[in-house]
Amino acid sequence: MTKITRGNSITADMVNHMLVGPTNAGEDIAAILLESDIAPDILKHPKAFVPLEKVSKLYRQCTVRMGDEAHGFLHRPFPIGTFRMLGLVMLHSSTLGMALRRCVEFLNLFENSFQYSFVVEKGVAEVSLERLPNQPLLDVWIIDYLLSFIHRFAGWLCDVRIALNQVHVDFPMPGYHSDYDLMYYGAPTRFSCKNNGIKFSEEYLQEKIVQSEVNVEHYIRRIPLDTYLPMNAGGILTRTIRGMIKDVLNDEARLPSLERVSLDLKLNPQTLRRRLKAEDTSFHDIKEQVRREFAIHHLANLDLRIEEIAGMAGYTEPGSFIRAFKSWNGCTPLQFRKEFEFQ
Repeated sequence: MTKITRGNSITADMVNHMLVGPTNAGEDIAAILLESDIAPDILKHPKAFVPLEKVSKLYRQCTVRMGDEAHGFLHRPFPIGTFRMLGLVMLHSSTLGMALRRCVEFLNLFENSFQYSFVVEKGVAEVSLERLPNQPLLDVWIIDYLLSFIHRFAGWLCDVRIALNQVHVDFPMPGYHSDYDLMYYGAPTRFSCKNNGIKFSEEYLQEKIVQSEVNVEHYIRRIPLDTYLPMNAGGILTRTIRGMIKDVLNDEARLPSLERVSLDLKLNPQTLRRRLKAEDTSFHDIKEQVRREFAIHHLANLDLRIEEIAGMAGYTEPGSFIRAFKSWNGCTPLQFRKEFEFQ
């Protein structure tokens, strides 16, 4: 049995919030939990952990049963395909700034529970959601989910981690607040504010869009996995090293050593370790995150055998890759392919 750790799970309290919409709509929650392989008893313990692959099953069960990608939380449904079209609209932009402007324009077409805004002021960009009058929300979870989706998807489009300056929401601290570190890369959060939003440096807005339509299709099919995968945006050094590791992995099918990276950065290894610790991460953690993202990306390519992906990710033994992947995501690479309908 896979050990359920904080690294590949969310709290049962958040899952309970996710189920408010389907419950209100009269859906068969017992059947949904059974299909998602979630034991009902675990939801009686708010601080317990539920693996991400089971949460993803639950999300898709609710979407299919309800025909609503917002699961009844908003004033009107999000028809199936809404997030896909949003993703494609954002994809066909030259920069992240343009993608975010198109994001809010697209979502505002629906006049559904929120007025979305994107503003840049004094070097800070902000995406915000303000509640529309006379369109009550079923639960505040949908606010966190939409903010998280926009934040994670925007960063993924240009292959960067967007470090947030601040998250602000218009409701009191929820019971699942411990999940915020996972959702928002540990950004400071303010509660009971006038509206809801995320703030980050204007510098990110010039990042180029690097994904393809095929990649967007796969990303949307994985919802909500990428929204909750544990990641650390890190500081400047973390982001630099992540880029270096990606380059070596893509070019040489192996991971660079700490010594090689230290040499390239003109730092001694101990200094590098100390500076990464100050950014709340480690060289090992960065390597594992890069490997995980690399593996998830390539599993969508059915022309590649799992053994090939293992080699491309720097593993000499497929078994080591399979065990590592299971520790990251709670399932084997083959189960992942089947679960997200890549075959």
